[in-house]
Amino acid sequence: MAHPLIWAATVLGAALVASVLLWQGANEEAMPPVTARGEVLAIEQMLDALAFTPGIVDGIADNATAAAIREFQRLAGLPEDGLATPALLEELRAVTRAE
Repeated sequence: MAHPLIWAATVLGAALVASVLLWQGANEEAMPPVTARGEVLAIEQMLDALAFTPGIVDGIADNATAAAIREFQRLAGLPEDGLATPALLEELRAVTRAE
């Protein structure tokens, strides 16, 4: 018989893997966050130009950037996830083109 700690670690590991797989399946259609620093910088610049205050405009999606994104999303009637996504980038481009 396996040591109780080994058995517990195996069960917990399997539960963790299952929960990650379930989460991924539930969020399959979710737009992945933007990873390119230049795209995050563009999002921050547009948010700043629209007076949403993303903090330091440096291409790093930090808490201030997420707060500015959520505020923009709230006022634009979008789901408020605070993520710098390609869809958000396109929405910001559309808004800034319209101004």
